[in-house]
Amino acid sequence: MSILKKSVLFVLAGMLILAQGLRADEPPYAEDNPASKLGRGIVNVISSPGEYVLQTKKLMETNDPRTAYFGGILQGTCHMIKRIGGGIYEVVTFPIPIPKKYKPLMDPPTTFAGIQDSGLLQAN
Repeated sequence: MSILKKSVLFVLAGMLILAQGLRADEPPYAEDNPASKLGRGIVNVISSPGEYVLQTKKLMETNDPRTAYFGGILQGTCHMIKRIGGGIYEVVTFPIPIPKKYKPLMDPPTTFAGIQDSGLLQAN
């Protein structure tokens, strides 16, 4: 089989896998489907270093700056490893509805959502 035929078959198989979670009665941009699970997993792996910022911000609310910075490094590293693991899990299992209905494993679902919820991106 030629490389072109293999490539076409690979793309078609990928499209079929992604389309399995979509239904005609829900829009293709619905929050929890195989494509969003795959995207969420990729974003979690790429944006995992943002946990340093997020954890330092959380510690700043209850601790002095020095404690927050050093604690942010330690907690950020732990949360970053968890986010990378969760992201890899979501990328590998994206066609399978685990957890139920493709719900996110972590709260917040991505580091970007956590940073936005924490108020770091708001203008004063």
